[in-house]
Amino acid sequence: MLYLPLLAPEELRGQVLAGLLLGLVGVIGLLIERVETDTNRIQVRYPAWIRWLLRRGWTMRWQDTRTLVPVGTSQAGTVYQSRPHRRIDLVLPGL
Repeated sequence: MLYLPLLAPEELRGQVLAGLLLGLVGVIGLLIERVETDTNRIQVRYPAWIRWLLRRGWTMRWQDTRTLVPVGTSQAGTVYQSRPHRRIDLVLPGL
């Protein structure tokens, strides 16, 4: 993938390299998700440097949750599905 700018025509190499770097930053920004918990709530956030561009995350108070249900994934992992009182199910990453 790093050889792609070298294979591009000379006048496009800078644009191809810039596109690859921006794409890499975007993918890293999507993958860096932080799940924070305390006694009052659970919060999913993204770092400030990418939050303005991609997603803002969400917050849920523990008292709004009825139960957490473990759900198996197709990659043999586990995520937890939150069953809140307000009829909107949320999926939490497994720890």
